Amino acid sequence: MERVVSKKPWACSRCTFLNVQALHKCEMCLSPRIPHKSTTKPVAQTQHSLCHGKRLSVNQMPSENTNVTRLTFRVEEGATPLVNGVSFRVWAPKVVAVSVAGCFNEWNPTSHVLIREGSSDYFSGVVSNVLEYQSYLYVFFSNSSPARWMTDPYSRFLTVPSSHFPAAPTALISTVISPDFHWNDRNFSCPPHNLLVLYQLCVHTFSSAGTFEGAISRLPHLKELGVNCIEMLPHTQDIHSCCWGYDPVSLFAVDHNFGTPNDLKRLVNECHRLGIAVIFDWVPNHLHNQNVLQFFGGEPGLYFDPDRSKQETPFGPRLSLSHPNSRKYITSSLRMWFQEYHFDGVRVDSTVTLRRLKPVENGDPDLVDAWTLMQECTDLVKREFPGRLLIAEDLQNSLMLTTACAGFHSQWDPKFFFAIYQACIAGHDNQRDVNTVAHAIATTFTGTCTDRVIFTENHDTVPTDRQDRFLSAMMSIPNAKREHSVKRTLVAFGLMLTSPGIPMMLQGQEYLEERSGTWPTPPLTDPSAPTTLEQLRVFHVCCLMIRARVNANRQSAGLGGNHQHITHVNQGAGVVIFHRWHHGGPADDVMVVANLSSVRFASYQFGVPRPGTWNILFHSEWDLVEGEIAMQRVEASSGFYDGFPFVVDVALDGYSIFAMSQHVEQR
Repeated sequence: MERVVSKKPWACSRCTFLNVQALHKCEMCLSPRIPHKSTTKPVAQTQHSLCHGKRLSVNQMPSENTNVTRLTFRVEEGATPLVNGVSFRVWAPKVVAVSVAGCFNEWNPTSHVLIREGSSDYFSGVVSNVLEYQSYLYVFFSNSSPARWMTDPYSRFLTVPSSHFPAAPTALISTVISPDFHWNDRNFSCPPHNLLVLYQLCVHTFSSAGTFEGAISRLPHLKELGVNCIEMLPHTQDIHSCCWGYDPVSLFAVDHNFGTPNDLKRLVNECHRLGIAVIFDWVPNHLHNQNVLQFFGGEPGLYFDPDRSKQETPFGPRLSLSHPNSRKYITSSLRMWFQEYHFDGVRVDSTVTLRRLKPVENGDPDLVDAWTLMQECTDLVKREFPGRLLIAEDLQNSLMLTTACAGFHSQWDPKFFFAIYQACIAGHDNQRDVNTVAHAIATTFTGTCTDRVIFTENHDTVPTDRQDRFLSAMMSIPNAKREHSVKRTLVAFGLMLTSPGIPMMLQGQEYLEERSGTWPTPPLTDPSAPTTLEQLRVFHVCCLMIRARVNANRQSAGLGGNHQHITHVNQGAGVVIFHRWHHGGPADDVMVVANLSSVRFASYQFGVPRPGTWNILFHSEWDLVEGEIAMQRVEASSGFYDGFPFVVDVALDGYSIFAMSQHVEQR
């Protein structure tokens, strides 16, 4: 073979794909390179173009042929396996013809031309010799510009041919995926929303493998912990290989770095087998600049608003909120994740970026089309997938998100986080504002215990250039003592699990993970933890707290009730006490006692609603590893206190939290 001396990309003589000079076989069809001077100058591959082929003049324009059969019934966009082959359907405005090329036709851009549906901008057809998992691309032909190789925006799986091409839309190849899967979760039902404990995890760092299969191997750890719902960081195809997942290039494709669509389905299936629900993180507010929707209908494409002020966000282009095909792309994506993957809920990322032109400016006007889109999305889920949980991450404390204006069931509550965080990282006890903590505990959006998601750590807060991991932030205080920092971390965790709201923990929080990188390094975790005595002790206390929150022992129903009352606030002593209940009575009324000071009180009195024995559900001072269990029960006697007719007297440890209820056997 002749030695290659040119540095320009070479066009394959069979499929016209442009290959880097170092390759002697075509990246697409694996045909050997034939070294000769081409009479046609290839179009250069650029970072922002999906044009991989040579220029085609008008008289080379392909025409419909017998290789493609006309569809006789309606199918959704994308590639859909059928009994007699695979149907392809794509919306392609401002083009003359569309073909589909792939492994099945040796990447011939003109042999399989799709059929225009009437006078519309849709092209479709059935190709008989296509198999599942085969790769394909569309080829768009127009009279005024070169043909473009286009990734299917509705493809469920995108792959990168090799390391010679960056993980960008220019190199993302669509893959035929069947929606069929052998599910065995028919008997699974999501736990009631008022009893959920969410566990936020990043697939890339949750296991040593960094894949869906790796996450499956660690599910027994979550089962032992007691959480009943995981909330994954975005699993859609991202522009980066290791990140949070908030730079999507597609709203339909599973990130190939994590595994295949079937791997994700196996993860959900196994979670359901273990009684664990799964919520997905969905990012419809923007796409990365290099995305699969570029150039549909010109530049930047009809999927994006031509008004630059409406298109731009701090993170990437916003999809058009008024164009019907753009809205359909968004709503179809939402439907697909619920329908094909059996998810139990969705967390919609940064709805403020979706609804506000400049999300960082509170006075900036909202986009009416964004509110109608949110209504359309929440109505769709409630109508077609009843019982699924709808969470908004807006962080602006807007009541409209959890009312009919947007229709979400719940939204993230940043005020709770900052109140607890500031109280715990304060350098001295007299700087801890217990009144602010009490207000954060009691304040929900609409008066229900499920209208907000509360947390003390999440992927946004733990980077070291933000708030950092809770324990690490406290250890950075001058003269900080590790023992005290660990105690306050457990107090914060206990307040999150007992306050009104849906509690959400971050991976690694159950054993005091301290490592973290700068933004946007994914949350780190140690798959082998807990291993040290400190980690094991914290893990077991967290397990008891979670068991109380989900009412595993049928003795703490009140923690899932809508009723709460702050019964006792002692700013000088650093003590806050509150009452949670559903219907009231034994196994329902729960009293939560938190001491945010280092002072230990040998005797501390507070009021309770009922007389008799109150049993401790959990205590942050319990050391189940060493077998040291502090106070286990207390007796209530007559005496008006805190508005109650009964009072208890307890020893109250510094930096501690415990919860107590009366066993149902006392009835």
